[in-house]
Amino acid sequence: MPEAPKKKGTGFLSFDDLMLMRDPAWLVKGLIPVGSYGSIIGHSQSFKTFFALGIGLSLATGRAPFKNCEPDEFVPTQFLMIAGEGVDSLKARVRAWCEHQG
Repeated sequence: MPEAPKKKGTGFLSFDDLMLMRDPAWLVKGLIPVGSYGSIIGHSQSFKTFFALGIGLSLATGRAPFKNCEPDEFVPTQFLMIAGEGVDSLKARVRAWCEHQG
């Protein structure tokens, strides 16, 4: 499919230009596009760390983080986690994930 032409100026796209754009490739189908950055924000004890570790470690080891969410293509992925709290339990959480994954 041809790619939309690059326009100088406003950065606005017409409908036709938008429809010519390629669909994104997904690391996690419908959730994390290839080449993206993200944040997980939520209330205390809402499983943010559990969720982040599950996705990050899965992608870094070539596994799908959820059933039926295989990536469009396997892209070697690095995972950086910045833990603002709960660092003391991080090793135990990673160990538990590794044991669960075999």
